Amino acid sequence: MQGVRYWILGMTAVFLFCKKPEASEEAASGNFRKGAKLYSQTLLKLRDKPSATVSKVLTMIPLGGEIQITGDQPEGQEITVDGYKGRWLLVSYGNQTGYVFEGYLSRHKAITDPSFERLSGGYFVPGMKDYVGDCRSLNPCSRVEYTERFSGGAYLKFMEMIGAGNDLQLFVPAANMQEFYLVFHRLCNMPTGSAFPESSREFNLAPDKNLRVEVQKTGTEITEIRWVSSNPPISETHCTLKKQSPGLYSVSRAFMM
Repeated sequence: MQGVRYWILGMTAVFLFCKKPEASEEAASGNFRKGAKLYSQTLLKLRDKPSATVSKVLTMIPLGGEIQITGDQPEGQEITVDGYKGRWLLVSYGNQTGYVFEGYLSRHKAITDPSFERLSGGYFVPGMKDYVGDCRSLNPCSRVEYTERFSGGAYLKFMEMIGAGNDLQLFVPAANMQEFYLVFHRLCNMPTGSAFPESSREFNLAPDKNLRVEVQKTGTEITEIRWVSSNPPISETHCTLKKQSPGLYSVSRAFMM
């Protein structure tokens, strides 16, 4: 088995995490507070009423657009759009005020460059970074491990067995799997869109290429989503989003030959 190395590249953008969000086992509805700054994770419509059917679109908020909650609490009925559940929030965007669907919002900035390798240098604030490296070998080095810690509770873990494969995991605080998937599924770079998967299924992308999503639950709560892309008999790529503990989630990607 031959692993493909992940090179951690620098970027100039700077990101500051908000405080660790409160844990929730339900949808994002009700987790956002008045005055909070949130970021759109898709092209989002700002509406004049808390409804998708009897409202006028005031403007479009781009991916990564920053909004601020001005209402006291979510309004309207809970709806589900592409698997994401939520209600309507009264927000301000620029010099306009209106309603947006909360299911497409997060405290985390949007990932506009879906590259696992660039997150370390650009997406997180490295000011509180705690780097711990280790090379274990006879000769030459056969195993490399390191951990990078960032402000806001996020950290990156890397382990490589030279010539055998590697494992790169990113751990990030999030309210629930819905919010975590909404932001960080882009790192998986899977060609099936951004809909939140609620059950396992298979996709036939080409005669010699298959893609399946495996969803694991504890009761009714989704605790793990794994994408497996295979091009037999050559290679297989795994990308896994997993609940590690209340309020802490991870995404990992591995390429195997």
